[in-house]
Amino acid sequence: MKNLIFFLFLPFSLAAQTQEYIKITGDVFDSNTNNPLPYVSFSTETNLGTISNSDGRIVLKYPKSLARTELYISSIGYKTNIFILPDNDKDDMIFLLKPDTFSINEVKVLPLDADEIITEAINNISNNFHDTTIFMDIFYSKKQNN
Repeated sequence: MKNLIFFLFLPFSLAAQTQEYIKITGDVFDSNTNNPLPYVSFSTETNLGTISNSDGRIVLKYPKSLARTELYISSIGYKTNIFILPDNDKDDMIFLLKPDTFSINEVKVLPLDADEIITEAINNISNNFHDTTIFMDIFYSKKQNN
């Protein structure tokens, strides 16, 4: 019986071992400052991916079937870059991300006076509680074990 199970799973294990992979390595930099970018996300549409390390270095190994598909490179504060995966191993690639800046209106945060907080809480009591009686029916049953 053990031999039968072994021979049933042998084709699956051989197929998994013969799967060919491509490996790319490289570094990610800010295009304006040329500083390395840590923790940049690299992902495909199949959710295969990696992130750059604290020095901006990446290593990505993917099946050959993903060659010539899109790789999305993204990080907060930067524009997403799309890269086409090569169909052979590549080392020391350089990935540049452009900063994506935007401006917002100024926001002022001011503390409230304690008297204002209490007054506002008292004025909102009617919004927080019902002024009508609510009746609820409760049913309870207990099953006995046989």
